Amino acid sequence: MNNSSNKDQHYALDSSGNIRHIKDANPSNDEFFCLFCHRQMIAKQGKIRQWHFAHKALSPNCSYESYLHSLAKLLILQKLRSEQPFGVEIKVPFTCKNKETCIWYEDSFDESCNWTGYKNYDNTFEVEAFYDNFRADILLSNSIKKYTPVFIEIYVSHPCEHQKIDSGNKIIELKINSEDDIKSIINSPIITEDGDLIRLYNFKPKGDFTGPPQHPKQLVKFSVFESYKMYCGNTDCQTFSCHRNKAIFELTSDFHPDFLPEYSLYDYGIVELYDLDPNLKVCNLCRYYRPRDILFDDLFDIRIDKRPIFCCLYKKLGTDKYRDPSDARTCTAFRKIDGKTMAEIRQEYKMVKTIIWKKPND
Repeated sequence: MNNSSNKDQHYALDSSGNIRHIKDANPSNDEFFCLFCHRQMIAKQGKIRQWHFAHKALSPNCSYESYLHSLAKLLILQKLRSEQPFGVEIKVPFTCKNKETCIWYEDSFDESCNWTGYKNYDNTFEVEAFYDNFRADILLSNSIKKYTPVFIEIYVSHPCEHQKIDSGNKIIELKINSEDDIKSIINSPIITEDGDLIRLYNFKPKGDFTGPPQHPKQLVKFSVFESYKMYCGNTDCQTFSCHRNKAIFELTSDFHPDFLPEYSLYDYGIVELYDLDPNLKVCNLCRYYRPRDILFDDLFDIRIDKRPIFCCLYKKLGTDKYRDPSDARTCTAFRKIDGKTMAEIRQEYKMVKTIIWKKPND
C-alpha cells in the first residue's frame, strides 16, 4: 500500500475509542489515533490549510484506502447501533391483485396495474462474522423471522471476491471512494441499489407480489339521472362500480392520453343509452342542437363546457335559446339525429374500453 499524509483524513479515534471529526477534536485535552493502524495522529487545525488529522509516524501498512475502509465500517456500525438503524430495501415488481378479473387491466407496461414496490429487511448485526465459511465485514441477521444472513462488504480498492458472490449468499457491496460516499450511505434510512455505489447480489424475492394499486387507473364516468340531467366526471378503477345517487345510467370509459375524440363522451353515452331505451328524448339526440365544446383539463380528466345546450329553433319555437336536456321529452320539434351520425359516434369510441350500467327496473 502507498503511504500518504492523508490530508483528507477528517476522522480519528480519541483516547476512549470514540470516533471524532477534526472539527470536534480538542488536542489540548485528548489524544487521537488512526482508525486503521491505531498509531497516534496529530490534529492539524491551522489557519491556512484545511483541517485534518495526520499520522505522527506513518505505519508502512496504513493508507488512505485502509482508512476509508475502517471509517466506513465504524460509521455503519455506529448507525446500526443507533435508535433508528437503517434496513435493506429490495425493489420487487408488484401487480394489481385484481388483474385476473379487472376489465381495466392492461399489461406489464401499464404503471397503474404494475409498479415497483419494496421489500424491507430489518436486521441485527455482527462484525467480522463468519457464515457459510465466508467472513463478512458486517453480517446482518434476524433471529425472529429467520432471514438468511446478509453480508455487507465495503469496497474501497478490492471488490467482493467472485467465490463469495457465486456462493449464492445475499451481499450488499458498498463502493467507497471518499468520506462523502460514507456520509451518503449512513444518512439514508435504507440501503437500496444505487448504480455503482451500492450493488446487491443474490437478492431474489420469491412469490407473486400483488396488492391494491398505489396509483389507480384514472377513468371518466358519464351519468344520467332520474331527472335526465347529465354529468361527466372522474372516477378510477377502484371506485368506478360505486354508482352515483339517483343515476339511472352510467358509462365508464378508459381514455388514452392521445385519444382526442370529435364527439364528446356525452354524445357517446347518450347513443348507448338510446340503444337501451329507443324512446329516449334528450336534446343531445336532437338534430337541432349544437354540441358543447370539449375541454381537456389534463391527460385523463375530461370536462365538458358547462354552457347550456343551444337550440337552433328557439326563435321559431319562441323558447329560450339555451335548453335543459330533459326539455326534449315535451318538445314538439324534437327530431332524432340520423343513423349515420350515431354510427360515426360509435365507430370513434370503438377502441375505447367502456363499461355500461343501467339501473334495473323496480
